[in-house]
Amino acid sequence: MKTVIGKSGKSYPAMTEDSYIKVYLKDIIYLCGLKQSHYELMLCVWKFADHNTNSIQLNKAKKEEIAGILSVSLNTIANSLSFLTRKKILFIQARGIYKLNPHLFGFGRFPEMQRLRATIEWTSNGKTIKIIDEMDAKLQNMLKDLSGWKNIT
Repeated sequence: MKTVIGKSGKSYPAMTEDSYIKVYLKDIIYLCGLKQSHYELMLCVWKFADHNTNSIQLNKAKKEEIAGILSVSLNTIANSLSFLTRKKILFIQARGIYKLNPHLFGFGRFPEMQRLRATIEWTSNGKTIKIIDEMDAKLQNMLKDLSGWKNIT
Protein backbone atom coordinates (compact mmCIF):
# COMPACT_ATOMS: atom_id res chain seq x y z
CA MET A 1 0.00 0.00 0.00
CA LYS A 2 1.31 3.43 -0.91
CA THR A 3 1.58 6.06 1.77
CA VAL A 4 1.93 9.81 1.86
CA ILE A 5 4.02 11.56 4.50
CA GLY A 6 2.57 14.76 5.94
CA LYS A 7 4.48 17.86 7.09
CA SER A 8 4.49 16.46 10.62
CA GLY A 9 6.25 13.32 9.42
CA LYS A 10 3.19 11.17 10.05
CA SER A 11 2.32 8.77 7.21
CA TYR A 12 -1.18 8.35 5.79
CA PRO A 13 -2.59 5.88 3.26
CA ALA A 14 -2.45 7.36 -0.23
CA MET A 15 -5.77 8.15 -1.85
CA THR A 16 -6.45 6.11 -4.94
CA GLU A 17 -8.90 6.69 -7.73
CA ASP A 18 -11.65 4.17 -8.38
CA SER A 19 -11.53 2.25 -11.65
CA TYR A 20 -13.20 3.93 -14.59
CA ILE A 21 -13.78 3.49 -18.31
CA LYS A 22 -13.36 6.43 -20.66
CA VAL A 23 -16.02 6.78 -23.34
CA TYR A 24 -14.69 8.82 -26.25
CA LEU A 25 -17.39 11.27 -27.26
CA LYS A 26 -16.02 11.89 -30.77
CA ASP A 27 -17.40 8.55 -32.00
CA ILE A 28 -20.20 8.08 -29.44
CA ILE A 29 -22.84 8.37 -32.18
CA TYR A 30 -21.69 4.91 -33.23
CA LEU A 31 -23.42 3.50 -30.14
CA CYS A 32 -26.83 4.96 -31.01
CA GLY A 33 -29.43 2.39 -31.87
CA LEU A 34 -28.12 -0.39 -29.65
CA LYS A 35 -30.71 -2.39 -27.76
CA GLN A 36 -30.87 -1.96 -24.00
CA SER A 37 -29.62 -5.54 -23.55
CA HIS A 38 -26.46 -4.67 -25.52
CA TYR A 39 -25.82 -1.60 -23.35
CA GLU A 40 -26.36 -3.64 -20.20
CA LEU A 41 -23.91 -6.32 -21.34
CA MET A 42 -21.36 -3.66 -22.29
CA LEU A 43 -21.58 -2.13 -18.81
CA CYS A 44 -21.09 -5.55 -17.19
CA VAL A 45 -18.07 -6.56 -19.29
CA TRP A 46 -16.31 -3.27 -18.54
CA LYS A 47 -15.71 -4.55 -15.01
CA PHE A 48 -13.49 -7.30 -16.43
CA ALA A 49 -11.35 -5.02 -18.66
CA ASP A 50 -7.58 -5.13 -18.19
CA HIS A 51 -5.91 -1.81 -17.47
CA ASN A 52 -3.96 -0.30 -20.42
CA THR A 53 -4.89 -3.09 -22.86
CA ASN A 54 -8.70 -2.87 -23.16
CA SER A 55 -8.69 -6.70 -23.11
CA ILE A 56 -11.54 -8.59 -21.47
CA GLN A 57 -11.28 -12.26 -20.54
CA LEU A 58 -14.74 -13.82 -20.50
CA ASN A 59 -14.58 -17.48 -19.54
CA LYS A 60 -17.72 -19.49 -18.84
CA ALA A 61 -17.74 -18.56 -15.14
CA LYS A 62 -17.63 -14.83 -15.93
CA LYS A 63 -20.36 -15.21 -18.56
CA GLU A 64 -22.50 -17.06 -15.99
CA GLU A 65 -21.88 -14.26 -13.48
CA ILE A 66 -22.97 -11.65 -16.04
CA ALA A 67 -26.02 -13.74 -17.00
CA GLY A 68 -26.98 -13.85 -13.31
CA ILE A 69 -26.55 -10.11 -12.88
CA LEU A 70 -28.66 -9.38 -15.96
CA SER A 71 -31.14 -12.23 -15.33
CA VAL A 72 -30.66 -13.62 -18.84
CA SER A 73 -29.52 -16.93 -20.32
CA LEU A 74 -25.98 -17.79 -21.44
CA ASN A 75 -27.40 -17.95 -24.96
CA THR A 76 -28.50 -14.31 -24.67
CA ILE A 77 -25.00 -13.36 -23.49
CA ALA A 78 -23.45 -15.21 -26.45
CA ASN A 79 -25.84 -13.54 -28.91
CA SER A 80 -25.15 -10.08 -27.47
CA LEU A 81 -21.37 -10.63 -27.57
CA SER A 82 -21.71 -11.75 -31.18
CA PHE A 83 -23.72 -8.63 -32.03
CA LEU A 84 -21.20 -6.32 -30.32
CA THR A 85 -18.33 -7.94 -32.24
CA ARG A 86 -20.18 -7.65 -35.56
CA LYS A 87 -20.72 -3.95 -34.82
CA LYS A 88 -16.98 -3.57 -33.97
CA ILE A 89 -17.75 -2.41 -30.44
CA LEU A 90 -15.78 -5.40 -29.21
CA PHE A 91 -13.06 -7.26 -31.08
CA ILE A 92 -12.31 -10.96 -30.61
CA GLN A 93 -8.64 -11.51 -29.76
CA ALA A 94 -8.86 -15.22 -29.04
CA ARG A 95 -11.42 -17.68 -27.73
CA GLY A 96 -12.99 -16.03 -24.68
CA ILE A 97 -10.83 -12.89 -24.97
CA TYR A 98 -12.28 -9.67 -26.30
CA LYS A 99 -10.93 -6.16 -26.71
CA LEU A 100 -12.91 -2.96 -26.26
CA ASN A 101 -12.79 -0.87 -29.44
CA PRO A 102 -10.13 1.70 -28.49
CA HIS A 103 -11.88 4.39 -30.55
CA LEU A 104 -14.93 4.11 -28.34
CA PHE A 105 -13.54 3.18 -24.91
CA GLY A 106 -10.35 3.41 -22.92
CA PHE A 107 -9.36 1.85 -19.64
CA GLY A 108 -5.94 3.10 -18.66
CA ARG A 109 -3.47 5.88 -19.27
CA PHE A 110 -3.95 7.91 -22.43
CA PRO A 111 -0.49 7.13 -23.89
CA GLU A 112 -1.37 3.44 -23.66
CA MET A 113 -4.72 4.07 -25.32
CA GLN A 114 -3.00 5.96 -28.14
CA ARG A 115 -0.95 2.85 -28.86
CA LEU A 116 -4.15 0.83 -29.18
CA ARG A 117 -5.80 3.30 -31.53
CA ALA A 118 -5.40 4.04 -35.19
CA THR A 119 -5.28 7.58 -36.49
CA ILE A 120 -8.18 8.38 -38.80
CA GLU A 121 -7.74 11.30 -41.17
CA TRP A 122 -10.55 12.67 -43.30
CA THR A 123 -9.58 13.56 -46.87
CA SER A 124 -11.53 14.44 -50.00
CA ASN A 125 -11.22 10.75 -50.96
CA GLY A 126 -12.79 9.51 -47.72
CA LYS A 127 -11.10 8.16 -44.62
CA THR A 128 -7.42 7.32 -44.46
CA ILE A 129 -6.40 5.10 -41.60
CA LYS A 130 -2.85 5.04 -40.32
CA ILE A 131 -2.23 2.01 -38.17
CA ILE A 132 0.05 2.69 -35.21
CA ASP A 133 3.00 0.27 -35.18
CA GLU A 134 2.35 -1.11 -31.70
CA MET A 135 -1.11 -2.38 -32.60
CA ASP A 136 -1.39 -6.13 -32.78
CA ALA A 137 -1.92 -7.78 -36.18
CA LYS A 138 -5.41 -9.06 -35.37
CA LEU A 139 -6.62 -5.56 -34.55
CA GLN A 140 -5.06 -4.25 -37.76
CA ASN A 141 -6.92 -6.90 -39.75
CA MET A 142 -10.18 -6.06 -38.02
CA LEU A 143 -9.78 -2.38 -38.83
CA LYS A 144 -9.06 -3.23 -42.46
CA ASP A 145 -12.30 -5.19 -42.54
CA LEU A 146 -14.46 -2.20 -41.61
CA SER A 147 -16.72 -1.31 -44.50
CA GLY A 148 -16.65 2.10 -46.16
CA TRP A 149 -13.00 2.89 -45.40
CA LYS A 150 -11.35 3.44 -48.74
CA ASN A 151 -7.65 3.73 -48.04
CA ILE A 152 -5.72 1.93 -45.30
CA THR A 153 -2.01 2.64 -44.94
